[in-house]
Amino acid sequence: MIQDTSGQDNIIEPAKTGRIKYVLFLFVFIALVFVAYNLATGNSADQSVKRSRLQIATLQRGELVRDILASGKVIAANAPQIYAPVEGYVDLFVKAGDTVVIDQLIARLESPELETQLKQQSSELDSLKGELARKELDARRQTLQLTK
Repeated sequence: MIQDTSGQDNIIEPAKTGRIKYVLFLFVFIALVFVAYNLATGNSADQSVKRSRLQIATLQRGELVRDILASGKVIAANAPQIYAPVEGYVDLFVKAGDTVVIDQLIARLESPELETQLKQQSSELDSLKGELARKELDARRQTLQLTK
């Protein structure tokens, strides 16, 4: 025969949600009072700021220049991307979603590093052209000497 099941029972204390709700309500109330106070006093015309703390600059409207890296490949998608091995500025002439035709200029890369390399190569080309002209003159002089 079963004597009693009271040994199996566990007494569960009720949760103290009343205290938590009270603390939460008090916190929300204090936060609302703080926000209301800041809104009421924050728009006052009495407040001032020292001029030395302000940064004043003139604003000019112009073209947007993006500083990016680009590699010469254009990926056609909703967000086209251009990649390059050097840093520079890119002027975009088309927007995402615009239709383009073959040989249409879509972007121009302006890179100080590339411009410096171009100037170096141009001066090298000029010196090689001068050397070629001198060699041609020497060859012509030699042919004239041989014909004499």
